[in-house]
Amino acid sequence: MRNRRLLSAILLIVLWTVLSSLINKDVLLPSPLSVMKELLAIITGPAFLSALLYSILRALAAVFCSFVIALVLASAAFRLKGLRSFLEPLYVVFKSVPTVTVIVLALIWLGKERAAVLIVMLVVLPIHYSNILNGFDHIDADLLKETDTYEDRYFLKLWRIYLPLVRPALFETLRSTLSLGFKIVIMAEMFAQTRIGIGHELYFLRANLDTAGVFAWTILIVLCSYLFDAVLNFFSRKGI
Repeated sequence: MRNRRLLSAILLIVLWTVLSSLINKDVLLPSPLSVMKELLAIITGPAFLSALLYSILRALAAVFCSFVIALVLASAAFRLKGLRSFLEPLYVVFKSVPTVTVIVLALIWLGKERAAVLIVMLVVLPIHYSNILNGFDHIDADLLKETDTYEDRYFLKLWRIYLPLVRPALFETLRSTLSLGFKIVIMAEMFAQTRIGIGHELYFLRANLDTAGVFAWTILIVLCSYLFDAVLNFFSRKGI
């Protein structure tokens, strides 16, 4: 498997190099060497750590808050069928609203510096809610009946029984939304023109037609997404 991935990466770099040589315009498709030089310049530059950390913290804060809200709503909807019916139209609306509409409204409501967190929350909340509720729905019905004889208080059953049973669904929804939230934060930062963040750096690079810089930041974004997945997989294997 590793050999296949390495071969695929080598072929991609070779194809990239050939196409870049044929086009011969860095503004359209920079060479891998140009991108690597730009990547090194970004990493050693003064704005790298602050831009990276601000974007990561915004994404983590938004995804975590959205996850907690969705967990509360999904567990309540699982218990109360009336609440579930009430939330269903809201879920459909939130799921259907275009991301660009969310971005525009968040900018109007909160201003450019705080909008990124709200944007990610509104986008990933329906995903969290749907996945978590689906996890609750797939708990074995016979097991649910059996647990009713041990504990009457729903909160304790939720904490001691239901959450451990749906732990795979919880990790799966975090895995699917953390990288997504990180990308949406960057897009929101670019739209909002925040003072600090990866989106700000990309906006500056676009204005200067620095395609190599855009490619370099894209590589860093992909690496961060892989890191998020690796961390979640580690915690999942450890049973945390």
